[in-house]
Amino acid sequence: RFFKKQVEKKMKAILCKEFGPVSDLVWEETADPVAGKGEVVVDIKAAGLNYPDNLIVQGLYQFQPKRPFSPGHEGAGIVSSLGEGVNRFKVGDSVAFFKGFGAFAEKIVIPAEMVFSIPEGFPHHIAAGVFMVYGTSYHALVQRADIRKGDEVLVLGASGGVGLAAVDIAKSFGARVVAAVSTKEKADVLVEQVQQLTSSSKLMHEKLDKTNEWHGQQNSIAMKVLIFIAICSLLTTIFIGLIYFNI
Repeated sequence: RFFKKQVEKKMKAILCKEFGPVSDLVWEETADPVAGKGEVVVDIKAAGLNYPDNLIVQGLYQFQPKRPFSPGHEGAGIVSSLGEGVNRFKVGDSVAFFKGFGAFAEKIVIPAEMVFSIPEGFPHHIAAGVFMVYGTSYHALVQRADIRKGDEVLVLGASGGVGLAAVDIAKSFGARVVAAVSTKEKADVLVEQVQQLTSSSKLMHEKLDKTNEWHGQQNSIAMKVLIFIAICSLLTTIFIGLIYFNI
């Protein structure tokens, strides 16, 4: 008898084999992930890059995955397979996910509870960057500061990921936002992003002590996107809390 040898399917991934600088990361083939019970495999279309990703590969983050691992806390893509008991998704669904690591690869396997459907028309490259920056800003402004309509909010470093998210969330709650940046180039980034995130924008620019101060007035984001961001933010907070307290 002759038996056909089963060929293991491979994917490409950025791998951290030993803790060290980012320059030590490698781009290599590794085994395709397989969905177990309660898990989802996602073909990754975009992944978010955040400061903790730099820390985790150096062994400086609050939790350290077993090596070798692929960094990347968050991403978005298309569901390619489902494990036993997963009924919320189907193959072909567009989703975003948060795992803590593993997003810098062609595919990832994730517990279904950390996978979220993307609202129709929401692009993968935007959804991939929601969890970390919006989770941080949502926790600060909503869960801690209890932001209300009419509040005045000063956002420093407003052209970065967390800063842009803070501007977006604050305006969505009806606050008056003063967004401060240090250069004209960063101010241009801020204007471009605010215009993309809202249906209408009116921005005023004023030079103040070698900084650019921006007051943005924008319409609220569509409710379905706010719900998506709120769920992502709450789950991110819970996930990080569980890791920190080792529950």
